Amino acid sequence: MRKMFSILLLAILMIHFGGIDSLAIAQTAKRRKQIAANQPVTFKSDRIDRVQKLVTDNKFLEASIELYQLKKDKRLDQAQVSYLLGLTLMEQGYQQVAAMQFIDVIRRGKNKYVRSALNRLFIIADLLGEDSIIHYAVKKIAGDDPPAMALDPFYFRQGEYFSDNGNVKGAIESFRKISSKSPYYFLGQYKLYLSYLELNQPQQALAIAERMLRMANNQSDRHLMLLAIARAYYQGKDWEKAIRYYKMVPRDSLYWPQALFELSWAQLRAARFRSVVGTLQTLHSPFFENEYNPETFIVRSIVYVYICRFDEAEKTLMVFDKVFGGYVKKARSFYLSHKGQLRAYWDEVRKASLRLEGKNSQSHDGQIPYPIMKSIVTSGEIQKLLKYIIRVNQELARWESDGKLKGHSIFSYGRKVLSRRLQVAQNQVAKLAQYALERKIEDWTDLQEQAQFVMYEVVNGKKEALKAIISGVSDKQSDLDHDKQREFYVNNGYEYWPVDTEYWLDEIGNYHYMGKQQCR
Repeated sequence: MRKMFSILLLAILMIHFGGIDSLAIAQTAKRRKQIAANQPVTFKSDRIDRVQKLVTDNKFLEASIELYQLKKDKRLDQAQVSYLLGLTLMEQGYQQVAAMQFIDVIRRGKNKYVRSALNRLFIIADLLGEDSIIHYAVKKIAGDDPPAMALDPFYFRQGEYFSDNGNVKGAIESFRKISSKSPYYFLGQYKLYLSYLELNQPQQALAIAERMLRMANNQSDRHLMLLAIARAYYQGKDWEKAIRYYKMVPRDSLYWPQALFELSWAQLRAARFRSVVGTLQTLHSPFFENEYNPETFIVRSIVYVYICRFDEAEKTLMVFDKVFGGYVKKARSFYLSHKGQLRAYWDEVRKASLRLEGKNSQSHDGQIPYPIMKSIVTSGEIQKLLKYIIRVNQELARWESDGKLKGHSIFSYGRKVLSRRLQVAQNQVAKLAQYALERKIEDWTDLQEQAQFVMYEVVNGKKEALKAIISGVSDKQSDLDHDKQREFYVNNGYEYWPVDTEYWLDEIGNYHYMGKQQCR
């Protein structure tokens, strides 16, 4: 493969830099006119010969150094030089530095290297997994002219781009084009499933999830598809089947905590109140002490009120206020004192990430409580950027440790590019963390209102129970778990199915207690 690349690159060099002396002589007059008009030209020189030989000998690093020097020669076609420099850097695995060369080619406007540069840029963007570069490449590549060398990755990334920009039907069309033999097929089908859910078409989504469950070739994929099937049934309001599949996600699965959370909602919608309490008791066990899940305590208190266990409801609300109120108080203090201080937010993300990875498991020295930071750091967008930062850091370490690069102008250029990209990515993470923290503080206000309303029902319920005892009327509690013919006491506070990413946390709805209970 390396030999083929060398031959291809050498052929490009000979064609574009001039490998035939007679042709160069015949066009001397034309070149002089172009130089006089300050137009870029192609000419033969000893340095070009040297680049050709370096490529032939697979000395791509040395070729990159020479090509970077040629970027200063205004007589050359700089789009051409940038493209070839990008190829040699790409061959060495310096993907991010190479990407900047291909972007330079594209930004120069119409030239014969644009399409090839776009194809290469897309391959690099896909490898790096950074959305801004991916979106830049996808926007520039015409939909009817995808890169032949990366067809399936292009359709996958194009689908993601359409989905991120609200074009769900366009996303479906792109995901459908991915070959069943492609490594992107399974994840592409999962994204297709999510797109159908977003269009509120659970039956189509269910068919995809059931088919992918049969095709899953590892436990992680199988567990994800069990969760997917449960979610499709949930959206279709088939609570019993949703419950069945949520319970099929095993305890040792990465998805088990999320399956438990969603199971509690399915049980609530199916009027299995005592089952809800059992599920929520598991979520509130010490095993989940580092999880930020205040909404589950509200749900638990609502169920206790509905089955007339008022003391338990009151205790649950006290824990809710004491634990999560303390978390939010510290988070709010940080938020108010560090507005716009991106470095501070990046430090918080970094500390929480180290704890999450087990590299700092003894203590968390961040200013924002770890359960809140964990819920922020594990979000999909931040995880993508953190993985990208790791890749760029690795590339920077390799770049700085390469002794052959030091002393050449390309060394400081590459270090500047990589350092700048790291800073941009870290700032993006910090902005996302700041926004997520702001949202959690706002959500806390709404949850407190819900808690106060439930507490009112607790007090009112106790009063009514006491009145019943004084009047001598027995308090007979109905078998609520089997009483399905009644007005349901929870309403959806927001859009029923507000799916906006493949990461499901809190996407099944935010339900509000409506103040109805049946104690007699």
